[in-house]
Amino acid sequence: MKKRNLIISLICIICAIFLMKDSYKHRKIISEWNKYELSEDWNKDAKEVMKVYINAMNAKDIDIMKECIFTCENYDHVYIGFSIPSKDILNSIKYIEYIDSEEATFRPVEGKLKNGKSILFKEGKALDVTYDVKYRIENQPEKSGINDFRYTLVKNKEGRYKIIEAGY
Repeated sequence: MKKRNLIISLICIICAIFLMKDSYKHRKIISEWNKYELSEDWNKDAKEVMKVYINAMNAKDIDIMKECIFTCENYDHVYIGFSIPSKDILNSIKYIEYIDSEEATFRPVEGKLKNGKSILFKEGKALDVTYDVKYRIENQPEKSGINDFRYTLVKNKEGRYKIIEAGY
């Protein structure tokens, strides 16, 4: 009986250590993110926008992620196909780290307004972004490890880059 209780206690201690390890890592990520100061012009450089967006995903900072994404009154995102990842997806990410990004060929992006009219974005950049991601559960659309993804960013009226679509 004592041996059984000892084994159960050891298993509980080991589980607690693993849970605390993840909690400690997440607190460390949040702490590092809070120290990260954004310059006033951070969103006037497309590469910096992607770096901030991925670091915000890592810290699960939805407010900063929203600042990186293009929004427009009466704009229907269904035709563009980019929005902030759901909480389930964010929670499934153990960590994500920006590695690098390279410019790709930018093609104008057309979007549809809710009133049926079109809007054409002629100024912007396409970036092939490389990042390292580790998922808690391996049943994800992409594998844990180093991945590449193409993001399209457009300039808004203030000349700031915003993510408008993503894909391969």
